[in-house]
Amino acid sequence: MTRPEPGAGKTISALSAIGLSCVKVPFTEMVAKSINAEFISALESSALQIDGIVVTSANALRYAAPNLLRVIATVPVFAVGDATAQFARELGFTKVYSADGNAQDLCALVRAKLLPHCNLIYLCGVTRSDDVERELHHCAYNLTTIETYETVKVSQLTHNLQGIFREQKVDSVLFYSSLSAQLFAAEYDALNAGHLSDVNAIFCISQKAKNALPSTLSGLCIVCPTPRDDEMISVVRRFYGA
Repeated sequence: MTRPEPGAGKTISALSAIGLSCVKVPFTEMVAKSINAEFISALESSALQIDGIVVTSANALRYAAPNLLRVIATVPVFAVGDATAQFARELGFTKVYSADGNAQDLCALVRAKLLPHCNLIYLCGVTRSDDVERELHHCAYNLTTIETYETVKVSQLTHNLQGIFREQKVDSVLFYSSLSAQLFAAEYDALNAGHLSDVNAIFCISQKAKNALPSTLSGLCIVCPTPRDDEMISVVRRFYGA
């Protein structure tokens, strides 16, 4: 399983609960980014009025600077899914809306709640799709993008991968992002056919993750109907009849 913490532990527990043994081999780790002090000062002084916060990942909130979260705590949050919405509530946000879907559903939710030309903050990672930004700009919202974290490749990934495939029988691989799939593709040539001979399925959180993998692996790929952890677990459960 290639998912980094903090989500990796939750996924492993869910897989263990249905009788599957899982080895954690994170391809990436997340590092918090600093926020422009002048931007936070503008929020504190009310020089900048914010009408909504858009979030496509709980990590964008998890790694956000505490002083930023404190200033925007009363602003409505528009979350892509229920898990992200729940995490926002746990952080103290009181007005939280969940699109319970994908980026397109999230933008539709914003349009249903806020008029064009409202001021929005988009909390996100450095590595991301531009779907949300394009759509909200297209709908005439004033969008300020705040990158709260970046995702970086773990050190010694090649060594770790070769060790896992050499020492264990790996029946399936789970990819939780297109970035982890891209990193695997870059390591693919270093893994000989013998390393991958036992793999019967590759579970991908999205079509983008599948598309990032070598075409020779396409026949093994199973894509989640929606990019959520609970859906990934359900897909794995059905595959194994667990």
